[in-house]
Amino acid sequence: MGKGVHHRRAHPDWFDAQQNTVATKARWTEEESLLFARKSELVQQGEKFINQALVKDFPERTLESIKSKRKQPAYRKVVADMLESTSAEMDDGTVTASDTGDNVDYKTTIVEFLASLPAPGDDSFSSARLARICNSLQRHERT
Repeated sequence: MGKGVHHRRAHPDWFDAQQNTVATKARWTEEESLLFARKSELVQQGEKFINQALVKDFPERTLESIKSKRKQPAYRKVVADMLESTSAEMDDGTVTASDTGDNVDYKTTIVEFLASLPAPGDDSFSSARLARICNSLQRHERT
């Protein structure tokens, strides 16, 4: 009787624990697919090697898995829809960085916008923590 057979028969719990049963073809959930599409849309803006950049953001996926996902028609449609909605938002009169030039201080604009919002009335979604973050932005802006 060989060593492997002995381990399997005499020590079944230990033998089972030694087996590597990692699923190499884990399926994409719908939520993960949408997040992946959104992230790849953002990465495409200035990245030459999109797949390598996405591997950094999705370490549980292999490069081959990412390549295959990006080739699927359903994925391509989701990304196209996202890009279309983004371009529609830009066409509706929204001010972009290229419209205003480089001399605009976006931090000041954001702080002023946050200051104009009403204070949160309840504690849903960690509103107290968000208010502290906004207040810290205002303090840093004044200094």
